[in-house]
Amino acid sequence: MNHLKKILAVTAVLVAALGMSASSCELPIGGVVGGCRTAVDCSPFQECNAGACRCVDNRGCGDGEFCNAVFKCQTIAGCQDNTDCEEQGADLVCNTKIGQCDPRSICFDDSNCPLNKICSASGSCVDACMDEADCVPGAGCVREVGNEALGVCAVGSCSDTTQCRAGYNCDLPTHTCVFDTRGPFCGACQAFDPEDPQCGDGQYANYCLIDTSDPTGDGHFCGVDCSQEQACPSGYECSQVIIVGPPATPQCGVETCVNQRCTQTGGGCTLPEDCPLGPPGGDCPRGHTGICAGSSTQVCNSDEECGGSVGSCRKAQCSGGENAAIGFCSCVIDGDCPADTCEDADLTDPDNPVYGHCYLSGKLCVDSITDCSVIACVNGGCLIGSNCAPSGERRCGDLLQP
Repeated sequence: MNHLKKILAVTAVLVAALGMSASSCELPIGGVVGGCRTAVDCSPFQECNAGACRCVDNRGCGDGEFCNAVFKCQTIAGCQDNTDCEEQGADLVCNTKIGQCDPRSICFDDSNCPLNKICSASGSCVDACMDEADCVPGAGCVREVGNEALGVCAVGSCSDTTQCRAGYNCDLPTHTCVFDTRGPFCGACQAFDPEDPQCGDGQYANYCLIDTSDPTGDGHFCGVDCSQEQACPSGYECSQVIIVGPPATPQCGVETCVNQRCTQTGGGCTLPEDCPLGPPGGDCPRGHTGICAGSSTQVCNSDEECGGSVGSCRKAQCSGGENAAIGFCSCVIDGDCPADTCEDADLTDPDNPVYGHCYLSGKLCVDSITDCSVIACVNGGCLIGSNCAPSGERRCGDLLQP
C-alpha cells in the first residue's frame, strides 16, 4: 500500500509539473512570441526556419492568401510590379505573369533585369537586348550579321538613327552616326519658287518651306526631298508638302458688309456671308458653287443637292483675303491643281538623255506624262511632294545648335 501511494504521489507530482510547464509555454497560434524553436511553435502546415515560422503550402496561410516561392503568405491579389514585393523582402521581384513575388535570382520578363540585360527563356538575366529600351542611355542595341533576333548593348554605338544627334543618320554596317550631306537641312531661303531652287544646286525637289513657328509669318527654311522614301536624319521627319496660292491655286478676295451694303457688289446685307463674294468662298471659282463629295463633276450649291450630309457639297475657301487683303483659294478636286510638266529635258540624243525636272514637284523627268505625277488636292491644297522637316514640336533653331 505504501509503495503504491508512493508511485501515485510521484505520478501526481509529475503531472502537476507537466501541467505547470505547459501553462507557462502556451503561445498564440502561429508560433512563439519573437520567433520559434521548432515546428510545434508554429501553426499547422508551417515549419520553423532560422527562428521564424514559414508556410510549407497554401494550407499554412490564412483566407485569401497563398504560400509564395519564398514560403511567405501572400494575398491572392498578388503583385503588379516589383514595388509590391518590397515589403516582403529586398530580394523579391514580381512575376507579372501570375502576380506572384518570387526570388530576384529568377526573371520572368525583361523588367526584372537591369539595363543592358534581358530575361532569357531559362529565367535568368543575360547580356543581350531587343532594342535600345533595354540599354543604358547613350548605348545602342547592336546586332551582328546573322543574329537578327538579339543584340548587345554597346556604348557610343547606334542601331537606329534616333540615337544620333540632329542631322546625322545611323550607318548600320559600322554602327556609327554619320552626318547627312544631302542638305542643307533647315538652310536659309526666301520663299517657294519652282523656277529658283534655293535649297541646293539644281535640287528642285528641295522646297523652301514656311516656318510656322515664326510669329511674323515671314520665316522660311529649306526642306530636303524624301518623296522617294529617302530616310530623314535624326531630328527630322518626312512630311507632305502642300501648297496653296500661285502657282497652284489662284489669289482671291472677300467682300464684307458695311452699313448693310456689300463692299464690292453693292447689294444689301446684314452679315458678310449675305454678300455674293462674302466669306468663306470670296471670289474663288468654286467659292459658292461647289462639287459633291465623291464626284469630280457634279456641281452643287447646297448639301441637300448632294444627299444632305453635312459638308457633302464641297466649296473652296478664300484664306487670308478679308478686308481687301490678298488671299488664296483652296482646291476642291484634283482638277483645281495645275498639271505638272517636265522642264529642261533634252532627248536629242536618245542614248544620252538629259534629265529635266517636273515644274512643281521638282522630280527628275524626261517626259511630262510618264514622269510627272498628277498633282492631287489634299486638305484644300495641292500636294507637290514630301520633304524632311523638323519633327514634332522641334524648330530649326533647336536642330542647328552646335
